[in-house]
Amino acid sequence: DALPISGKNHVCGNIDKISVLSFLGQKYLVGEIRIEGWLADSMNRTAMDEVYVCFNDMVYKAQSGHKRFDVAYVKSCFDFNNCGFRLQLSSDSIQDGNYKISIQGTSRLGLETKSLVFPETYRVSNHNTFLRLLACLYKVKNYLVLKARFLKGFIKEKCFFPSLIKNIAMILFVRLTQNNRIIINLEERIGDIIACEPVPRLIRRDNPKAYIIWITRYSNIPLVKYNSCLDRVLGVTSIYEWSILKRLFSHERIVDLLIDKKPCTAFGISLNNPNKYGITLDNYYHHGNLLEISLMSANMDKDDLSPTFYGLKPIPMPAHGPGYIVIHGASAEPTRNWQTERWTELAQELIRKDYTVCEVGTSQCIYLPDEKRYVNYCGLLSLQETAYVISNCCLFIGIDSALVHVANALNIPGVILLGYYRAFKQYMPYSGRYKNGENATIIQYDGYAKDIPLELVHKAAVESLRRKGAR
Repeated sequence: DALPISGKNHVCGNIDKISVLSFLGQKYLVGEIRIEGWLADSMNRTAMDEVYVCFNDMVYKAQSGHKRFDVAYVKSCFDFNNCGFRLQLSSDSIQDGNYKISIQGTSRLGLETKSLVFPETYRVSNHNTFLRLLACLYKVKNYLVLKARFLKGFIKEKCFFPSLIKNIAMILFVRLTQNNRIIINLEERIGDIIACEPVPRLIRRDNPKAYIIWITRYSNIPLVKYNSCLDRVLGVTSIYEWSILKRLFSHERIVDLLIDKKPCTAFGISLNNPNKYGITLDNYYHHGNLLEISLMSANMDKDDLSPTFYGLKPIPMPAHGPGYIVIHGASAEPTRNWQTERWTELAQELIRKDYTVCEVGTSQCIYLPDEKRYVNYCGLLSLQETAYVISNCCLFIGIDSALVHVANALNIPGVILLGYYRAFKQYMPYSGRYKNGENATIIQYDGYAKDIPLELVHKAAVESLRRKGAR
């Protein structure tokens, strides 16, 4: 998506959003024009002081700093510093005609950059009543789609209003009976919640007499309810319910661990949770691991404690000999996954070394139907039961997922496969013993995880087993 320009002053950038009406193969700029994007000087790694949007020879100064994009795929600069910009103007201020859009900027060093010219041609037709009417209809349609999705959330979350009323009553009760109240919020993603387990410990360390409440989705309550540093756990149906409750916590200290603009999957809205570090969904992994990111999103100082897992649920297991290896190979996001055939080949190699291989998760990746030393638990266990299986293994091997955080929390040696993820070419989700390499081999591959060589993973597994004395 980036359009780099090579030269003495290397410039790169992109238009990420532009309000365009497409009709009969032609792109029109009609009514209010909004353009958003980013621009940077990648050789000097400096943001732009002034950004200009040009329509042919017509130049308009944009508002810089509206949004910053840390773009990992530009020249492999993982900490790339660049400047977002936004321009709003009416098409009436532009004469009718065809236009090429280009972006210009001046860096903090005062160096004039070259222009970025985008290939599309846009047409302005201010006197075309039909196009103006069509643009208005598109706006109405988009508005109705957003409202329909919002209303659909109430149908999907049937318990929304009972849950909201119950939680408001609990807030009033706690406010009347407890002092020094601290509210922790993190609803979604199991891995994030496990990674943030140290947060109540950090708060309790600094506030030993505080009354600490954790708010999360009802399905995630088992992950936090056994934490001895918490006094109460409240369940919510969605991020939108939390956004309502948050307005009522005017007399409490709020530790909101959600990243700014985190979308609510049920209602299609985003939560505003700005922080002093500028962390957003576009750049969060450039600021540290999930624990550090969440703490900074709540305007707290970084920390790097290892998490702890609570609520193991024992299950009867067949005898697996002196040691077995747990593999988790399927994530909900395909870009994190390794190739299925390689998981099967890896399992065969480990079985030849007299290990039993147990596969966990929701989707099966290993296909060895006649192998007695392969055990398939996929789709059969709860998270607490899966954690119990992991807690007794000699090695955990997997892609980036919630179960890696479980293995880290249980202090199990791990071999973890990481590749490119979204705009991040290199990232570290884990804290503590997994981050510092004390208890894990993190394969950070220069490419997508699916392309990691089998030999690299097999070698890391054998070395981890030898180092931990499992065999």
